Amino acid sequence: MSKLQVVGSHTCKDTLYAMNVLTSKGVDFDFVDISSNLTDLKVYLRIRDSHPELYDAVRANGGVGIPAFVLADGTVTMDMEKALA
Repeated sequence: MSKLQVVGSHTCKDTLYAMNVLTSKGVDFDFVDISSNLTDLKVYLRIRDSHPELYDAVRANGGVGIPAFVLADGTVTMDMEKALA
């Protein structure tokens, strides 16, 4: 992967906010919309299931864990500042 991926939903206000910030800063990214098709949902589920260190607390609090950012090196974070770096 050569650029940032934003994994989220077009119906999620936090995802929309993150995409607006990234766009305003000129960051090139691909959007993986988990609510638009099963292929994108499977991408998210693979990320969620393979990163318990990020998602265990999210699940415990009843959250979904989006937006998630997959950096060019494959690192997954939910921290927009890391995505901007």
